[in-house]
Amino acid sequence: MLDPFRSSTLCLLVLLSGSVLAADNWAIDTFCAEVQRVTAETNVKANLTVHKTSWDYRHSKPGIDPVEVHQYVSLDATGRPKMISCKVKAVDHLRSVYGPAAAGRQETCEQVTRSILGQERARAGTGAPVLQIDPEERVWTGSSYLAPFELLSRDPAGILHIHSRYMRIDWDDWRWYLMPNKVRGHLYCSVIAPEYVARLLRGEAPELQPIEVLPKPDGD
Repeated sequence: MLDPFRSSTLCLLVLLSGSVLAADNWAIDTFCAEVQRVTAETNVKANLTVHKTSWDYRHSKPGIDPVEVHQYVSLDATGRPKMISCKVKAVDHLRSVYGPAAAGRQETCEQVTRSILGQERARAGTGAPVLQIDPEERVWTGSSYLAPFELLSRDPAGILHIHSRYMRIDWDDWRWYLMPNKVRGHLYCSVIAPEYVARLLRGEAPELQPIEVLPKPDGD
């Protein structure tokens, strides 16, 4: 927990930083730090760990003081980024530790997907295939979040649909008060990788099979 002076100072710094956040930047090496910034409307610095194995990602938890977030990239059949999984902090936990000005409205993983598609479609220009974003899927347990996930589907008209999955356990949700602190105050996202969207907009054939963040170390 922060002392009152540190909390007050941080609140002042956040207020001085201005209410308008920078444009979304979905570079893959800082992707989940950007997910933290965008979904919490926060300028509190997040320390990002990019996991090389699904095993390490599955066993990670985001931290609050300092803010620590986690990232894992699932690859396509040729080894290129396809889906990115993030574990970040929820708005109410950031506010409880860093003060009420440290975060804004709680945003969503679907919003991240919409931002990615908007940016990549602007780059692709006219004539790119239609991609439709479906409402995000909510799950309530870690095992459900990590279970096989249908990132893409095709409807009878041939239109590709992009799916997002999330799990959010708010810090102030009374239903979770008896649970350990380490499992509270989190937002977990699984969203499409920006460069995969770019490839689809260039007309690349999609991989429609479900993706799983594997329960064993990669390659075993």
